[in-house]
Amino acid sequence: MLFVAAACLAGFSLGLGLVAIYLAYARSSQSTSSFLKIHAAQPWELSGNGSHQLLVLQQFWQGPFWLTLYLENPFNPQMSAKLITIWPFTVGKTGWRKLKVLCHAMRWNRSLQQEAP
Repeated sequence: MLFVAAACLAGFSLGLGLVAIYLAYARSSQSTSSFLKIHAAQPWELSGNGSHQLLVLQQFWQGPFWLTLYLENPFNPQMSAKLITIWPFTVGKTGWRKLKVLCHAMRWNRSLQQEAP
């Protein structure tokens, strides 16, 4: 019985230590916030850290509670692309719905352009 209690306590201590290490790493790797200004027509604008970029949505992935956007600079494709994850609580209900509609509209627009002769 004592062995089981000691094993449980050791497992709990190990788990607590791993959580503390993860939280310390997550805080040190946080980036500064940026603002994405979305227009019905692309390109969209990304600003942060004193810089301003025009970006075009190339692809997106929708999770149950997030959207991950893959954005590229239309004028200089060699520049590094941006991978941005957006959560609904950061944009509000109306902004979240608009963002999803614009992402799906981009996908439909691309498929229609590929089908056109």
